[in-house]
Amino acid sequence: MNRRSSHEPAGISFSRATLAGFTLVELIVVISLVAIVATAGYSRLSDDTAFKARRFGTDLASIVTSAQRLAVAQRRAIYVSINVAGGSVSLCLDAGCATSIAPAPGQSAVLTAPSGIAFTSNTAALSFDSRGRAAIGSAVILRVTSSAGTDLATVVNVEPDTGHVQLLIG
Repeated sequence: MNRRSSHEPAGISFSRATLAGFTLVELIVVISLVAIVATAGYSRLSDDTAFKARRFGTDLASIVTSAQRLAVAQRRAIYVSINVAGGSVSLCLDAGCATSIAPAPGQSAVLTAPSGIAFTSNTAALSFDSRGRAAIGSAVILRVTSSAGTDLATVVNVEPDTGHVQLLIG
């Protein structure tokens, strides 16, 4: 009489060969595929220049927008000093930037580009009047680049007259 195990369904017989598991070849193929996917993912995530550029572009648009809002809230001109060589943007109460002003309590009045990130600008300064209008003749364009000069497709655009700040991420 053939005894069957209590966990085997009726009519199905399992031999030791069918319960052996994965073959060595199958395991090597799966491990190789996982290694290839991990390598591709690491190379994509290890270069964080694009992430830094997007974050800096967002911060840049935020500080310029804060200048416009401060000008309206305080009913006075607020100046934005753009130092491309130093990689910084400052909010000031005067054109010479002798007195800085923070966009909000606890925040810094100066935004500095992170390492590996730079930016270009078509002007060294801009200001917003008490009505939030930009006192510039043409649009101000702040383009975020890598320190090597590669364009990272992040642009902050300030419209003349209206002072509308746009963040363009390509």
